[in-house]
Amino acid sequence: MPTTSLKALAIALAVIALVGCSSQPDTRSVPTAAPTQRATPSPAPTEAPADSDDVAASYLDNLLAVIDEASAMAEASCDDLELAQQENPNVFRSVHGFAQTLKGVAAQQPDLTQDDTVKSTLAELDTTMGELDGAFMLCGINPNP
Repeated sequence: MPTTSLKALAIALAVIALVGCSSQPDTRSVPTAAPTQRATPSPAPTEAPADSDDVAASYLDNLLAVIDEASAMAEASCDDLELAQQENPNVFRSVHGFAQTLKGVAAQQPDLTQDDTVKSTLAELDTTMGELDGAFMLCGINPNP
């Protein structure tokens, strides 16, 4: 795997990690003035329920993206894996974390767990993550430094 691909992967995973792990809310107390007028409640906007086919398709896209990334890493040379870890020590942990998150989402969504395509893709994810772990062991890399 070329170094530029690993750099692009590291950047993509860093963006995912930053978006998924946004900062904690500000808990400092801010003085507020007493309200002078009574607020008039406005109707809450309603959203159309998400189409389960769209949700499943989006979920599958995310699963396949993680499978592709993990597969590319598993097929990379030991030198490339070591370089990727040196450049971003969290890169492998991020891939594992995102895979686990996706599996957790499926466990909580009955529509997803009943879909045969999702089931087979989750099985493929497990296989691919096992191959990635095997590559780490073969190369003597600890993915959780």
